Amino acid sequence: MGRIRSVANVAKVSFRFSLFIPFITKEVRSLVSPQTLVSVYGAILDDTLWQPALDALSGELNASSALLIHSEVQDNLPFRISLGSKLWAGIPQQQIEFFEHEYGHYEAEAWDYLQRSAAGTIAYDTDFAEAEVLRQRPDYRYTIENFGLCHRFGVRLNDNPAWFDALTFQFSDEFAIAPETGRLLLPELSPHIAKATECGRTFRVLRTQYEAALAALDHVAIALCVVTDRAAIVVKNETFDAILAETPGLKILSGGELVCASKHGAFREAVRRCAKTAAGLDNTKEVLLATDDNSGAGLLLEISPLRDQSGEVDRGLSAALVTVIDPKKTEALDTSKVALAWDLSEAEGEVLAMLVSGDTNAVMAEKRNVSVETIKSQLSSVYSKTSTRKRSDLIRLVTRTSPPIR
Repeated sequence: MGRIRSVANVAKVSFRFSLFIPFITKEVRSLVSPQTLVSVYGAILDDTLWQPALDALSGELNASSALLIHSEVQDNLPFRISLGSKLWAGIPQQQIEFFEHEYGHYEAEAWDYLQRSAAGTIAYDTDFAEAEVLRQRPDYRYTIENFGLCHRFGVRLNDNPAWFDALTFQFSDEFAIAPETGRLLLPELSPHIAKATECGRTFRVLRTQYEAALAALDHVAIALCVVTDRAAIVVKNETFDAILAETPGLKILSGGELVCASKHGAFREAVRRCAKTAAGLDNTKEVLLATDDNSGAGLLLEISPLRDQSGEVDRGLSAALVTVIDPKKTEALDTSKVALAWDLSEAEGEVLAMLVSGDTNAVMAEKRNVSVETIKSQLSSVYSKTSTRKRSDLIRLVTRTSPPIR
């Protein structure tokens, strides 16, 4: 289940055992066990750790198994993976492929529904047919007889159209229907899985190209550093050093602690909470901060949980990943994948690239030989299609969609 697949096969595997539940970001009191969060954030740096993480997630929901699906939608985007819990590791690949070939067509209606629905739609398999009707369907009879599995549900994790990812759960045929606990727990679980898979995209590229993740941060052309719960720097890249040298409001104290002057209290609290989440002791999936234009130089900071489960720098370290984006230095960013994924017109793609690079409306109009009003109209369309409101939103979207890895 961990091998690289084609887009079509990934879609079939995810769809085969998947119906989807909403992605909800509202923070709630934790219902998920600390060890589950530890497992999830530990898998960011190493895909082999997803199996124990998925087993832990299955245990939370009394499921027999789980699948994590990730596929880059466009052909020029690299990774298509399918990762499963322990049960799936023991099933011969040819048996799964046989199911796809013989019974995949039974779920065409549900697949079409998934393609047309927005991320966040709640759906169990029994939303499409009565439980007993499903049990008599040939595809269900095959999973019952060969895998001991029957009903299922899941969650689409991120709604970025550049990739598709989903977490799905399968239940023993002893269950008459999939239990309703999914509706209670998945709204809390899914933001953490979504964040882990989103962060994992960058580290997966680094590990594939350079056989390292944290040790290869210098190959990323945005500022990244890993800090402890007290904001002490564990590892940072060269781009981060460059920002430190140019930004008086962002500095490292003699004891090694990172300080953000204009957001000192908020930054320290964000780091503390994200590191605690990586240790299973909080429920914060990310914090976004924007510094002022004086001491902080108008930087964008994203703080996320990270756990070094494999010990690349410090085994078991519960930490925070700090990403710093300087909106004035965007030459390394590639906007083409955002333009493709969000179906921007050629003109909209051009103004997106110019906006991210820092051009004013007047400069864009001169470069494109059109009026400023035309530029405003095209920018309005870009913001509408990408569900963003300002330039900094677009810069962050471009960075998440196409991490600038050398």
